[in-house]
Formats: sequence, C-alpha cells, structure tokens
Amino acid sequence: MQKKKYYYLVRVSYLGFRYSGWQKQPGVKTIESMLTKTISFVLGETRSFKILGAGRTDAKVSSIHGAFELFIEHEPLKNLDALLDLFNLNLPADIRVESITAVEEKFNIIHSAKEKTYCYLFSFGSKAHPFCAPIMANYPEDLNITLMSRHALEEPRRCDQEEMHTAQVTKRHGHANMLSTTCYFGVRASADQTLDPSAASSSDSLGLGVYFTFF
Repeated sequence: MQKKKYYYLVRVSYLGFRYSGWQKQPGVKTIESMLTKTISFVLGETRSFKILGAGRTDAKVSSIHGAFELFIEHEPLKNLDALLDLFNLNLPADIRVESITAVEEKFNIIHSAKEKTYCYLFSFGSKAHPFCAPIMANYPEDLNITLMSRHALEEPRRCDQEEMHTAQVTKRHGHANMLSTTCYFGVRASADQTLDPSAASSSDSLGLGVYFTFF
C-alpha cells in the first residue's frame, strides 16, 4: 500500500555567518542540517519526512526570504500556527521560520519560484563597524569606483542574457514557470556607520551575500 504524503511550503530567514552554507555536509554545521535536526526533534524521531530547499546558499550567506518544501508521510501536520511557534522555540536565534503553508502535490519548490535575488554587500577604505561583519565584507584598499560604476551599467544586460538562457532551459524541460535571477552591483563608500539595510548593494563575487526567493 502506497504511503500517503503531505506537502508544505516553509518560508525561512537566517543569518548564515556561522554556517557552511545550506546543503547538509559531513562534519560541518549547515542550515539544512540544523533545520532537519530541529524538525526531527519537534515531530518525533519516528516521523518520516524530508526537506528540499528552493535554492542553495554558500558559506556565510544569509537569507531574508528563503523557502523549503517539507514532505511528510502518513498523516498531515496539525495546528500549523502552534507548530510554527514550536519550531522557532527550538531553532537557534539565527534561524527563524516565517510561515508554514500546506501546498498541493503538484507544487514544486524548485520550479515554482518566480524570482531569486542575490545581494552582495561590501565596504572599502576604513574598517567597517563590527556589527556589519555577518553580512558585509570589507576591502581596506581603495577601489576604482568609476570602473565599477561603468560595469554596474553593463551588468543588467548580462543578467538579461542569463535570464533568457534560464527561460530556454526551463522551456526545454517543460516547466510552466520561469526561474528568474536578478543581479545588482554597487558599493558603499563609507564604512564608518552601521549597515543601513535599505542601501543594499551587490556584485558577482564580492562580499557576503543576502538571498531572496519570491513565489
């Protein structure tokens, strides 16, 4: 007899500074391993489940609008609001579950994402405020702002080409929704004050990242 399965979209935010990325890896602390450990504790070790992230983040990368799909066997979860509180009570302070929503079997956490955005924050010159360390990289040398600004204007065109390629791959595999990656580039000229989240900037590979997923 085939086991009945239930599906849930779980939205999560985390500060990734002390983690070695999203994906579970032997011998290191990751977001996925911490979530799996907590879910197992809350649901009971005998409860069969698995999780699948909407995307994977690298070491030290944080997420504001992350998400994963939770697959449960046998019987559905009861009282999702109470379960949300219980998850957050047992998760470390740098991981927070924002919501838990039941979804249909046809929902696909990978292909249902409408947009994924990576933001890379960095400062240069004087040393950044210590509070910036978890999400901002610091470069003590002077940076060529003129050159960087010129490349910033060219970046959207390159990203448009990446989106076109992604759309073609999506169509080839027969998925209904296009997975869109949006890229930005910028610099923070002053490092003498704490980070203003509204001044988020990003690049290809500079700095520590902040990750967003939208459905």
